Order: sequence, then C-alpha cells, then structure tokens
Amino acid sequence: MPLDEDVHMDTISSGPKGRLPLHLPTRLIIIRSAEGLRSFINPGKVSRAVFGSIFAKKFVSSTLTITGAGRGLKFEVVNLDNLAQPPESVTTLGEWSVKCWVASDDDPTYMFGRIFPISPELTNDDILTGLTVLDDSPTKIVDAIRLPIHARDDGQTEANMAIRIKFQGPLPDRVSLQHAVYRVRPHTLPVLRCTRCFLFGHGNATCNMKVRCSNCSGFHVAEGCARPVSCLFCGGDHRPTYKQCPAYLQAEQVQQLQHEATCSMSDVKRQLRGIPPGTFRPRGPPAKRAALPYGPLSPAGLPRASPLPSRLPLPSHDPTVNIVQMAAVVSGGEPVADRAAAEAHSLPSPIDMTTDLTDSLTNLQTTCNRHWDTELTDALQYTSLGRRRHDTRHHWWTHSPSRALDTAVTRLRIGHTRLNSHLHKLGMTDDPHCPWCPTYLDTPEHLLLQCPRHHSHRTALLQSLYPLLLRRPTLADLLGGSPDPGLAFKILKHTRTFLQKSGQLHRI
Repeated sequence: MPLDEDVHMDTISSGPKGRLPLHLPTRLIIIRSAEGLRSFINPGKVSRAVFGSIFAKKFVSSTLTITGAGRGLKFEVVNLDNLAQPPESVTTLGEWSVKCWVASDDDPTYMFGRIFPISPELTNDDILTGLTVLDDSPTKIVDAIRLPIHARDDGQTEANMAIRIKFQGPLPDRVSLQHAVYRVRPHTLPVLRCTRCFLFGHGNATCNMKVRCSNCSGFHVAEGCARPVSCLFCGGDHRPTYKQCPAYLQAEQVQQLQHEATCSMSDVKRQLRGIPPGTFRPRGPPAKRAALPYGPLSPAGLPRASPLPSRLPLPSHDPTVNIVQMAAVVSGGEPVADRAAAEAHSLPSPIDMTTDLTDSLTNLQTTCNRHWDTELTDALQYTSLGRRRHDTRHHWWTHSPSRALDTAVTRLRIGHTRLNSHLHKLGMTDDPHCPWCPTYLDTPEHLLLQCPRHHSHRTALLQSLYPLLLRRPTLADLLGGSPDPGLAFKILKHTRTFLQKSGQLHRI
C-alpha cells in the first residue's frame, strides 16, 4: 500500500459504529517512531498495537491515521482521564520504540511569555506549582517549560535560566515565584519547519514529501552529495537551512503573528505552509577540462591556427561534455584518412543530450498543489458547512439508495458544488447570482430556503417536517446537522425528496 498520503484506518472503538460520542471534547494524540523509521506501514499490525496499548477502547477509531509515510500515527481520545497513565509516558507501542504526546490546543486565547532568571535547581513541576499571576489578572497558567540548554564557546553547556510559560488569556504583566516577582516578556516560538523536506508549517512526523538533501536541495540524502550548495526557496548559493535566506526571514515575520489576539497557532501554520519553494534546478559538480596537447588538424594534417572550442554550448543546468581531441597520424600514404579525421571536428555531435526534468516536474506539481489548496480554502470558507459543523466526515446514516442523491447531499455538506456562487469564487464563472433571482447569490441557503422558483416543493418540504417538530429549519438541519442521528436521517430523507422533485441535481 503506498503511504505517500495519510492512511485512515477504520477499526473498532468504544462508540457505536465508530461514531464520536456526543458532547464530549476530544484531544489529539500523536505518536512518532523514536528512530524516525517507517515502522507503521502495516495497518493490521498498527491496529493490533494500538488495541494492545493504554489507548485500547479509549480512542475514536475513525480518527486513527498513519502519517509521515509510515513514521507516525495520530488519533483522537475522548477523555484523557480514562487512560491508565499519561500519554507522554508511553515509550513503546507493540514492538516499536515511540514518542507520544498530546497535541497542543490551538485556541487563539493561548499566549506565550518568558521570565528569567530562574534557578536551575527548580524543576518544571516546581515552577508550574509555584507560579502565580499578579495584578488580579484573569489569565490562567497552563504550562511552564525551561528553555533548552546553552552551548558556550568553549564547548561546555549550561542550564538555561529562562522559563517559557503558556497562558490562557491575555499576556499578564507580572508573575510571582517563590516570593520573587518577574516581569513577563512575550516569547516567540521557533519557526515550525520539517527536517526532511525543509518546508515550513509542519514537522517530520507528519511529512508526506520526499526527503531532500540539506546541501543541494535535491531529492536524495545529503550523504555523499557532490553538487554545489543551493537553496530550495531562493536558488541562492547557500543551504536550504540558511537563516538569512529571504524565505526564512519571511517565515520569522509570519511567526510573529502568534502575538495577535485573534490569530491562533493554526493560522500561523497555515500561513507558513503558504511559503512555496522556488523552481529547483540541480547543478552538477564542475567538470574538469582535459588538457589538449594538440589543436584540431587541418586537411593537410597540420594543426589549425585557431582551434575550435572544446566544450559544447549547453544550458547551464545540463551536464557538461568535454571533447578530448587526439592528434591524427600524419603520413604521405594516408591523405584521405587525415582529411576525414579533420572534417569530423566540424560535424554536429550525435550524442543525445536529454535533460532530466524529474526534480523540476516534482517541484512544479508541489507548487501547483499548494496554490490550488490555498485558492480552494479561501473559496470554501464562506460556502462550506465547516462553520456550522466541525465534524465533516461522511457518516453511515447519510447513505441513500440513489447515488446521485447521496452525492448531491455530500457536496452540499462540504460546500464544493456547481452552484454559481461557488464557481465564481474559483474563477470558473462570471455571474455568482441565481439564474432566476438576479439579485441573490446562488448559494445552498438560497436554493433550499429562499428561491421562489421552488416555492411549491419547499412548502411540501416544510409540511413534511412539521411532525418532526422542526418549524424553522436551517441549512445545517436540512443537511443532517442534528446531533440526533435518527432525527438527522429522517430530515435528510425529506431533503432528498426536495432535491429530486425540484430537478436541481444537475446543478449540484
């Protein structure tokens, strides 16, 4: 099974039919191979290993996903208090050595601050227990971690006396610890960058890209690379990890958005992923020119006064071919052979110099996919049900005997339809309005709830919903947004009838 994309595994969980229990918050668990190996490539072994761990019957099966081309896993747990031990204490999963942690909450109300100097003798638990927010601030302290150790010029290391604090709410001015008062300074998190593909906005545990060389940015490991250094982003003569690269400086500016009160870490990561790599062209190692003891021969067998160039004119990104010229044997009895050897220099080279465009094509495909994802996200943010229902997975109770009706309902639920308003956002049509209502946008809300063209069918739909005690249905109600699966199934049945009788399936 190819693992270039995330693999979703449908197994058994504590919820009925693998559905998420209602009204219970979930936390995302991330597991990564400790050695960075592609250990999780067998879905069967992965499923058995998870069920043999502390997460057995505690996780939502429909969220179990293999990430990073087999290097990691992620799934959701309904209640962390039901686990026998903290997820961070898990070091083995089946036969594999792993690292496990709970994904941090990306709520925009979380802010990061820094205080110093703090004695190295205090542990993180001691600091978290003793910290207190002053000035009657409503902000709560979520976590406290000592920053990484310092490396001195003499090669020795020393403990870092700065503490990073995670706050829920606005950044406070002061905190106290062991009868001492510290002023809180804003702390900027390091730029999230993958160490495998060197792109921004994700880590190597969830990376699905090919491994790149840290020397020339090519699609190979760095060991034994003989190409000149080249930047993946700007094409400059430096490594892709160079921190003065314009792309990295742009990423640092994006990271500063974390201090905005309305910007979450998810927004920061999304903008970091929007920094695309440049057009990468591998440059081969410089070839050595062979020393020519003789120039090309004339028809008479004598060296020419102005020798021909010994290097073929090729593009800069193609391999260099050197023509090694040999002196012909001059004798009175072989004038025909001498002339033929001399004329060979003026003939075009029959060598086929086909350029390898594999890296360029891969880069072009990656750039196009990232551009399309960005455009699609912007176009869907006002038409998708994502703002009405965060769980957009396709549930079993949305199935119908008619595939056309099932497809129409699914497209309306995710917002990716052929209605004019959505096509206009994607640049595929000039007019975003309804064909029968020139002043109203052609949206799912207008089609199901407002358009006078379908008034009679809508009246029949509303009358059929009266026994279900649904007097004023919303778009989310008509498309199965009710938390009760049984009620949602009945409402969807009437919605399909409306779509079928109104004859609008071809427009969805």
